[in-house]
Amino acid sequence: MITIGMIIDPINTLQVETDTSLLVIGESNRRQHKVLIATLDDLFIRGNQACALWQEISYRSSDENPVDTVSDEYISAPMSDCDVILMRQDPPFDLPYLAATYILDYAHTEVINNPSALRNANEKLFTLRFPQFIPSTFVSRDVDEIFKTVQQKTGQWVLKPLNRKGGEGVFRVTKDYPSTPDIINIATHNGNDFIIVQEFLPAVYQGDKRIFMLEGKPIGWMNRVPPQGEFRANLGLGSAAVACDLTERDNEIIAAVGKVLNEINAPLAGIDIIGDYLSEVNITSPTGLVNMNELSGKKYEAIFVDYLEKKAAKKGKKS
Repeated sequence: MITIGMIIDPINTLQVETDTSLLVIGESNRRQHKVLIATLDDLFIRGNQACALWQEISYRSSDENPVDTVSDEYISAPMSDCDVILMRQDPPFDLPYLAATYILDYAHTEVINNPSALRNANEKLFTLRFPQFIPSTFVSRDVDEIFKTVQQKTGQWVLKPLNRKGGEGVFRVTKDYPSTPDIINIATHNGNDFIIVQEFLPAVYQGDKRIFMLEGKPIGWMNRVPPQGEFRANLGLGSAAVACDLTERDNEIIAAVGKVLNEINAPLAGIDIIGDYLSEVNITSPTGLVNMNELSGKKYEAIFVDYLEKKAAKKGKKS
């Protein structure tokens, strides 16, 4: 038996039908592993050690209400009591999130993903490391410069915040759309926040592929097709999960991104590909395993927990 610590959103906010963290907890408990959960509010440092107020969870994938499976008792304990820590707090990547990564530097145990990787590999900007695979991209918070960039082409552009998730705060604009200046002001919060300005890819109407990565290799994938009239291919916005194959171009992107993910010690990631282009690399709390399981008939969480057991075994050999 191993002990797994998971830093997640409040348990009562997780969706049983779609949440990858709950799937992993259920598989871990099925194998008799102890799982402790905490939120950002529960983290602290004492005696130069990262600690948390943990709650034990005994969850099964068939349980309808995970809140009922969480112990009422809080356990104050250092993270080093865990064989491995999973950091799966959803964005926004704000100051509390950043502070949490600094706390995790003092965990004295394996943290997935590595706190420095979480700090340095912004999910939107990380794609800039692969210029050969991304559409035309501009990053700024200067409202005038963003407007000039949009004016350079007759096509459409997508404006994305750097620290959000699930399509939140994402806009589409064109050169001639009368409200474009107003939308740029909204997206940048009147020039206060940096955004990524990216050439719109019409291929998104055929879907946005999500490839779930572990140790730089793909373990599962699906295509997310947006509903009629929507360009954001997020499942939370009504997109449909559809089975798909990986193309030669997909595999080229996967190999390049996977190599760098291994270099920065970010073994857990979700790569998003639209048409022939890399869209995002998600390393904070990549999801999609529930849908991939349904499409393939497999249990990808088993591969995930196999990996956690392997990391725990390595820790045991060191201690």
